Amino acid sequence: MEGATVQIQVEECSYINIRFDGGQAVLRQGLAANELEIVFFHVCPAKRNQGLGVAVLREIQAHFPKKVLKPIDILETAEGFWSRMATLGLVAIY
Repeated sequence: MEGATVQIQVEECSYINIRFDGGQAVLRQGLAANELEIVFFHVCPAKRNQGLGVAVLREIQAHFPKKVLKPIDILETAEGFWSRMATLGLVAIY
């Protein structure tokens, strides 16, 4: 569902580990200074199709407002999800 409220925890080291109720994401600095690469993004199956992925990506954008989020090594089964996220302006796909 669009507009879902979500709370994320952010831990920064060489990778940025983000945990949220229903999943996890891992980011790292991209090649350009304004890029963050999404190297892992998982929403538990029971939480899918409820707007959680959109809500989490919006929270990540809010936490890193000057960064462009770029998912890398996209699995074939996730291409539709990332295409929708790009259409919403939440990520840039290589």
